[in-house]
Amino acid sequence: MTFTVSRGYTFAGVAARVFSTQETSTVPFFRLLTPPNRNHFYTISTAERDLFLANGFIDQGISSYIYPSQICGSIPLYQIFQSATTQHFYTISSTERDTMLASGGWTDEGVAGYVLDLNDSCA
Repeated sequence: MTFTVSRGYTFAGVAARVFSTQETSTVPFFRLLTPPNRNHFYTISTAERDLFLANGFIDQGISSYIYPSQICGSIPLYQIFQSATTQHFYTISSTERDTMLASGGWTDEGVAGYVLDLNDSCA
């Protein structure tokens, strides 16, 4: 978390639940790092992961397991991108996503996958 705070972010708490081991219907959520700016990129797609690896990203393995489609009360994990900083941002809040998109410089990249709401009882 220290690195995140040093980059101007603040810890806002846990937003959703993911799985540390593969559960029924979940898929790996791959984590990649781009040097030298140390931005992270996450994907459930092995083809997309391989493309980023071929372009110099560093494979940091599987961060967690999430749903590839909406099931059992799962909620979307939105992904947006800022080309000026090559930074990806992930949020479960459509309001936060829309605010960042409206501020300019961000591109909507859709839904990265589906995670469980903290109050969901499906886990």
